[in-house]
Amino acid sequence: MALAAFTPTIWAARFLSFLDQANVYSIDTNRNYEGEIKAAGDTVKIPTFTKAITIGTYDEDAAIGNRIDAPEEVAGNSQEMAIDQFRYFNFAVDDVEETQTKPNLMDAAMSRAGVGVSTTVDGYLEGIYDKAFDNTYTEIPGANNNARGTNISARTVTIPVATTVDATGGAFGIKLLEALTVLKRKMSAADVPLSGRWLTVHPDTIEGLERWALTKGSTAVYTPSTTESVLTNGYAGNLLGFRLKVTSSVPSIEITAANDGWRLFAGQGNEAVTYGSQIAKVETYRPERSFSDAVKGLYVYGARNVLPTRLYAIEHKKA
Repeated sequence: MALAAFTPTIWAARFLSFLDQANVYSIDTNRNYEGEIKAAGDTVKIPTFTKAITIGTYDEDAAIGNRIDAPEEVAGNSQEMAIDQFRYFNFAVDDVEETQTKPNLMDAAMSRAGVGVSTTVDGYLEGIYDKAFDNTYTEIPGANNNARGTNISARTVTIPVATTVDATGGAFGIKLLEALTVLKRKMSAADVPLSGRWLTVHPDTIEGLERWALTKGSTAVYTPSTTESVLTNGYAGNLLGFRLKVTSSVPSIEITAANDGWRLFAGQGNEAVTYGSQIAKVETYRPERSFSDAVKGLYVYGARNVLPTRLYAIEHKKA
């Protein structure tokens, strides 16, 4: 009993709806150039300004031709975002399933496909975000690696204790608050807007924060998420004006020779990283050696860290 109205367009839409339900990093990643993607292997050129616009003073008493200066020529170059990531799904549901059950099985399978691809994409985006803290990444300002390293250091705060804390002292929770206040100052000094700030956190981080909040916390400082407020994936509440996003997909780094740690990304808005994706093809077919309906699809995507200097980080020891 083959499934009727087996339309690829419908299943492609279902895949996209499931894809958007399981992500953390893509929430604060822009898709400004997604419309330019046509096929796997495309390269999208992203304009980048290299010269500031001069702000002058209008002289209303001067001669008409001298009240403002001649227009400046906009200077810039371009970065390239390669659409070089290719993922596929391919599954079938046998005809022996009951007619009323088969659509549900197809929907469940498409859900698994969407969540699986989304998890893969989020892991890929983690690496793109992490490039902002690689002093060999060419988009970080500075004529040499030492200058880039100084720039990275200015955007990073290290917590000197691990997330293993005692319930009464709450050492990690206190140190996390101290680190976040330093990060707020660094971002404000760089003219990063206050609204829309976010921080990715590891489950270990949340554990240390909640242990502190249980004994000495304040809702004015930390507001945990509630059932009603969990509207976006990974949302874990607000801390000192930062929207917290919890994920186990956090870079593992070496803090010292004896201690590994987590790197937690912080930022504002979605300007730092741009992402583009497209379902290149969704096809429905009848496998030759079975009595079943099958769906296969190709999903292509790519991303670029276009403004790494707008990304900050908190680093802390692992539990």
